[in-house]
Amino acid sequence: MAPLLLQTLAGLHINSKEFISSIMMKMIPPQNQAVSEIAKETGLSEANLHKWRK
Repeated sequence: MAPLLLQTLAGLHINSKEFISSIMMKMIPPQNQAVSEIAKETGLSEANLHKWRK
C-alpha cells in the first residue's frame, strides 16, 4: 500500500495515465490482484476500477 500512496503524494493525479497504468498493472498477470483489494488499498471505487479495466 505504501508505494501507491507515495506515488499519489508525489504528484500523480488520479486520472493521470501513469497512475491508471500503475493500477492496471496490478490487475493483470503476474500480480492478478483482486479489484476489491485494490479498491481498499487506493480508496477508489470498484466500479471505477472495473471501468478502467475495460
